[in-house]
Amino acid sequence: MFLFGKESLENLSNLDARLQKVCYVAIKRIDFKVVRTIRGKIAQMLAFKSGGSLAKFGLSPHNFYPSFAFDFIPYVNGKPCETVQADNAVAEVLHEEAAKLGIDIVWGCDRDWLIITKNFRDYGHIQIRNWPANNKRPLVK
Repeated sequence: MFLFGKESLENLSNLDARLQKVCYVAIKRIDFKVVRTIRGKIAQMLAFKSGGSLAKFGLSPHNFYPSFAFDFIPYVNGKPCETVQADNAVAEVLHEEAAKLGIDIVWGCDRDWLIITKNFRDYGHIQIRNWPANNKRPLVK
């Protein structure tokens, strides 16, 4: 069984309660770090301009509090391992645990994500499916 470190715990505190549940169950099966939940206006615009995001500020699930999305880094043997295989393994466990909890999530490499984003792969990204629906959360600054 794995445990979240201090940075992951801080990031999880800014995350949608449903996604928190998924993360806390998944960490028991596979090691990963939660590196980003909320993203403010400046960070979002930088991510957009650099090609790291397709969304302008206010149109990303990272721009709301609590966040509808998080980014992760897989860990293998206690060390960061940003490979396609490691990302796939974490995403698979997150999907399995979310399904058990009845929480509908999307990974940044799911087939429907790739169709909508025209093949923009975001290997370390998870979000609530259909997050904008009835959104009343405040934008972060």
